[in-house]
Amino acid sequence: MVKVSDLPDELLRYLFQMLSPEDRKAVVLTDRKWRQVGEDPVFWKWCIIRINNGNDLRKLSIGRFKYIEEIVVFSHFNWQAHFLQAHQLEKLLQDTLELPKLKEIKGLQLDLNFINPHLLGKSLGKLEFLRLVGINNTTNDQNMAIFKEMAEKGCMKKLRLAFISLLELEVKKLSKVMSGLQELELIQVSFTNDQVSAMFTSISENNQLNKIELDSLSVSLVEPELFGKAVTNIDIVNLDNMEISPHQARALFTQMGQNRKIKKFYAHVNLSRADPKLIARGLSKLEEVRLTGFTLTDEQVLSIFRELKQNCKLKVLELPLHNLSSVHPNDLSKVVNNIEVVNMCWCELSAEQITAVLVRTQRNTKLKLLNIRDNDISEVDPVILATAGEIIEELYVDDVESSVEDYENVDDENMSFD
Repeated sequence: MVKVSDLPDELLRYLFQMLSPEDRKAVVLTDRKWRQVGEDPVFWKWCIIRINNGNDLRKLSIGRFKYIEEIVVFSHFNWQAHFLQAHQLEKLLQDTLELPKLKEIKGLQLDLNFINPHLLGKSLGKLEFLRLVGINNTTNDQNMAIFKEMAEKGCMKKLRLAFISLLELEVKKLSKVMSGLQELELIQVSFTNDQVSAMFTSISENNQLNKIELDSLSVSLVEPELFGKAVTNIDIVNLDNMEISPHQARALFTQMGQNRKIKKFYAHVNLSRADPKLIARGLSKLEEVRLTGFTLTDEQVLSIFRELKQNCKLKVLELPLHNLSSVHPNDLSKVVNNIEVVNMCWCELSAEQITAVLVRTQRNTKLKLLNIRDNDISEVDPVILATAGEIIEELYVDDVESSVEDYENVDDENMSFD
């Protein structure tokens, strides 16, 4: 009878790799040979190490965990006052230097002010995913050390920065880091004008970046053509609380209308000064659009729906709080029913417009979700509403979520949309 100890290591490794995570944990306890094979860290890189207290730091020195990619830190306690002392947090960061495959440390919503800048830079700068926020209370020296390491290692893929100042960061290092990113989120981060311009130059040349979120970033001195080229060179764009000049808006929507890389555009910015035809043509080339916070002009609204009636690639259209009452009911119904997800809550829609949209669903529609809450439906035929509720998977009217089930066996007398 062939014993496990008689099998060649290559075969054992192959068999071990075929096992589920739970089976791997069990089999290393059954046989010495299995344990020897199973100690290879390659087989355990899927593990997530959770650090709940100081004793858990021992996990990081276990050989089989050498190639782990993720650590989760329990940060609901002050490490300096509760389970983990300051020196233990430093030990955690020091131990991560011996984990060559580590990509992310989750849960570091902690005060890092007391950590040696060189150590913090070496530990965080080698990661692929990093979230650095105001609560970390990092010093200027620490931030410089982190970016220095990120620029040298070139590993960072997803970077989220919020409520911190990088005014003293070298432009060259900032550009180097930006050039390798796949996702970037900046929320109220302080930059100089030169840094912002350099960042947009890097973004315009970075073909890897596929998602960006910019909140409260001053772009007033960014050249319009550079701004348009950079923003439209990204798949998913979210601009929040930013002032965009008319020239920047023109460049943005001109580039957008030329079938650039951008696919999804979410904006909470004032676009009222943007050229109606340019904004309409630009948005028609996208897959998803969400415009919130500022009201489009009637001319812009009409141009958008006129263009979407002829050319529309959109799967999602969200225009909450925009006055759409000027759109002809037939144009509105045709556009809306050619899109999968539409949000028109609080858009001052007339009963005629709503009726046209809902009646058209009975003939032909792509609609899967329609939100028309906070529009007056008092004069809309309840039967039309009920019928639409049977066709559209998710229909939101006022405070009622309707679906096929919601409207089954509903008659005119008991129908309510309170």
